[in-house]
Amino acid sequence: MTYVCEWNNNNQKTWSGTTYSLFKAISKNNEVTECDMTFKKWQMILLTVCNIRIIDGKIKTNNPFRKLTIICKQKKLNSLLRGDKSDHKLIVGDFGICNNAYYYMDISVDALIYLRENKPRLFGHVNFDNVPTKDLIKRGVIQNAMLNNAKCVFTMGKWLEENLINYSGLPKEKVCSVGGGINLDIDRIHPEVKTNNKILFVGRDFYRKGGDLVIEAFHILKEKYLTNAELYIAGVDPNLINAEKNVIILGDLSPNQLSDYFNKCDIFCMPSRFEAYGLVFIEALVYGLPCIGRNCFEMKEFIQNGETGYLIEDDDKEILASRMYELLNNDNIKSNVIKRREEYINKYSWESVSERITKKIFEIGGK
Repeated sequence: MTYVCEWNNNNQKTWSGTTYSLFKAISKNNEVTECDMTFKKWQMILLTVCNIRIIDGKIKTNNPFRKLTIICKQKKLNSLLRGDKSDHKLIVGDFGICNNAYYYMDISVDALIYLRENKPRLFGHVNFDNVPTKDLIKRGVIQNAMLNNAKCVFTMGKWLEENLINYSGLPKEKVCSVGGGINLDIDRIHPEVKTNNKILFVGRDFYRKGGDLVIEAFHILKEKYLTNAELYIAGVDPNLINAEKNVIILGDLSPNQLSDYFNKCDIFCMPSRFEAYGLVFIEALVYGLPCIGRNCFEMKEFIQNGETGYLIEDDDKEILASRMYELLNNDNIKSNVIKRREEYINKYSWESVSERITKKIFEIGGK
């Protein structure tokens, strides 16, 4: 099998650990050849300069959606795979068309177009709202040709699987949701004595992940329900949030440090406005924390409303504050999550994801 991907400066942190973890898991039981699509630094600088555009009076690059980038990626892919005789090519990303290809992805261009057309307010939180519609459409046509040529498209989330079938029109047998895996060390699960007052939020993209709503709801929680409540915020630049009593800004944490706070806190709350997948919900559940998320995308697959946490419908801070208080004091839900730990670990390990992918590949293309 050939594993096609690109890396950032730290392989283990590429795509929040996904690219490295999947490569490591697949390599355990399969003969895998790595195909590195990473451009050299000077090439990236040149592409950035060549892709500069003025949009609404502002300088934008939109590298992934510009024709030059697409052409360069396809040429690089062709060059690297020239002479490759493997029957299976697992492509983690979108680099172009090739034979015997299987793609693993968490979002598609068509999904972005669907959100822009049908949920414009939500689309504003997807970080692609500055891309002109015509660029999205052109890119979508190219990507759809790639996906239609694929042997199979593996999606992280079920919502994307459904979108590719129902909106993009891919044959049902060509799309398969396989999930994602946790990147924290399960051997570090050592819960502290719980005090029923500690809430954890994790997310670099603070507004998209609903961090502003969490803080507003937390104020209500303290005023109306629980004066000694504590909110721990990880992943966010401390300079972006005003410090206040009982709101602890942790900044960017290492995986081991994050594990410590999963052990320390009582519940996890991240009502993300858009989440292509949301590995952090899985990690919270594995560490025994009931979750509050939003009733959309993959969050509704992770969280069983009223059983392993709560799902909210909108930005109502009063409702969120009430759900925070209820969940902090709901021993039945906490017990449900802890009882399902082994189920979560088995389902959401990278080894399990690898097995689902390779099983499907061998079913389609043989060993």
